[in-house]
Amino acid sequence: MNTPRPKILLEKTKKKLVIEWKSLQIYHDAKASGEYNWPEWCYMPLQAYYAALTMSMGKNIDVEKMNLVGIFAALDAWRLTQGIYRYDEEIYQSLLSTKIDEKIPCDVFLRLPEWCVYIETPGQVFLNFELFGFFCFAECLEEQDKKLHFLLDTPDGIFHIPLQLRDTVSESLNAFVKFFTLNQELDKIKGEHKESMKQGYKEVLKLLPLVLYLCSKEPEILLNNQQPEFKRPVPKKIKGGLKHFDAERPKNYEVGYRIGKFIKEYNQNRSSGSTGTGMSIAPHIRKAHWHLYWIGKGRTNYDIKWLPPTPVNIKDDDDIITTIREVK
Repeated sequence: MNTPRPKILLEKTKKKLVIEWKSLQIYHDAKASGEYNWPEWCYMPLQAYYAALTMSMGKNIDVEKMNLVGIFAALDAWRLTQGIYRYDEEIYQSLLSTKIDEKIPCDVFLRLPEWCVYIETPGQVFLNFELFGFFCFAECLEEQDKKLHFLLDTPDGIFHIPLQLRDTVSESLNAFVKFFTLNQELDKIKGEHKESMKQGYKEVLKLLPLVLYLCSKEPEILLNNQQPEFKRPVPKKIKGGLKHFDAERPKNYEVGYRIGKFIKEYNQNRSSGSTGTGMSIAPHIRKAHWHLYWIGKGRTNYDIKWLPPTPVNIKDDDDIITTIREVK
């Protein structure tokens, strides 16, 4: 059996950053003692990886080398669970073609099933290279500095694209543009690296729906044809403290296969002139959206709620796989 690509990347990076990886233990100890208090959805803030690398390099890391910091952080978080997510072709294409409502609150992206996920992206291209997939994780040191990180995996290397999380998707995208246009440090970046950041930003916009689906309520995910239960790995006691250990092996998750089956069935029947389902509305995924609830006496007040992607007209709803996610 071939070793999955993200696993190969992990092993190569661990050999390259042996000392830096060991130095991260001091931050775990500081978190356990209460010195740091970053949220549970964040495995470790990017600042810790930056500090570990600068200690070994003996100098500050410039903007271009921040790419290595992102790779270090992604692989350190991914190694604990090693989840690889493969979408059914039908739902994959449907999600990629669906524009995300820019009013969606960004806190939804903090609901990733694991600290870091790897999502495969068949058929996608980045900078004229095949895009094998991407790592995605959320992190922050302080609540007001939340970020969602994308590590785009190509034959030419891994490209780190961070997205500052504001209240909504729209505000987050505007913050990215502002950072790119006003940050003087970016003037020091060479032309090819600046271009990769521009293209990376466009690619992130396209990939966001794939991440959103994993963060939605009860996404359809299978592991070895079974319903998975996601829990944060618990550190084990070692001499002098606690330590997180690598997962034994990668886990290959199948995403949206049942929903995709019925979307494909409907499309095939429609092309032959008949839906064959007796349904007036095609089976599909209703995208995440805002819903307004009128409340109070005379219904003069309202609440607004965010509803996640929802299957519509999928037969035998009771058979849809429910994914259990530990919520902190």
